[in-house]
Amino acid sequence: AEGYGLFICGSWHGWSGNPHAEQNLLRAREAGMLTGTYTYLQPGLSGAAAVHNARLYCGAEWDHLLFCAIDAEREVFAPWLEIIRSALSQLTIESKDGAKILYTRRNWYNQYVLAEAPGTDFTECALWLADYDEDPTLDPPNLDGWTVSTAKQYDGTYPGHIPTVGGVAVDLNVFDDKWV
Repeated sequence: AEGYGLFICGSWHGWSGNPHAEQNLLRAREAGMLTGTYTYLQPGLSGAAAVHNARLYCGAEWDHLLFCAIDAEREVFAPWLEIIRSALSQLTIESKDGAKILYTRRNWYNQYVLAEAPGTDFTECALWLADYDEDPTLDPPNLDGWTVSTAKQYDGTYPGHIPTVGGVAVDLNVFDDKWV
């Protein structure tokens, strides 16, 4: 789509994969866009398995991805530190600055990660913060350990609110230009 240079497609959604991920990533890449994916972590499934499944659903496009982000935001108590670390250990795709990417929400991270282990920090990861303030500005994330966000999802699809690009429902993100 005109004015957009990065296409991100969820490939693994916790218990099921996106059967269209590989084709959609290919079409975006052929249209000249950079591509990325994310894998949603789910209690009861190791993070390593989530990354493995994301890779399967991305197929041949895996090798063309700019990144695969670890999406950690499921609102249940679980051994999140173990699940996140397991996922990060399996990632072979890193951002241009060599960091692995963690996508999360401020309130989730504080409630589920820091409550489990105060002082824990994943600041070796680039932060992609979900913050639906409808402002495409990379503000300081105000999250323990991180001083900057690499990316921010500033608008998303939720009941009663669905942003679109070219008539397609999308989540809107802003990324640090140096990173993409």
